[in-house]
Amino acid sequence: MARVMAKKSYTKRIKITKTGKMLRRKQGLGHNKAKRTGGATRLKRNLKSISGADHSNVRDRLINHA
Repeated sequence: MARVMAKKSYTKRIKITKTGKMLRRKQGLGHNKAKRTGGATRLKRNLKSISGADHSNVRDRLINHA
């Protein structure tokens, strides 16, 4: 039987810290940055933690099942 792999789209977008927190990139910094103010760009530079309601959904897609 084939092994179930983690979804690649999730593994590329989410970072898990040493303590187990899940971090994601803030939205809105892909392109068209000229129209945004400098303050808005600086605020979106840092990572944001994933809400508690989404933890189980994301964890199920990240964990490799044996």
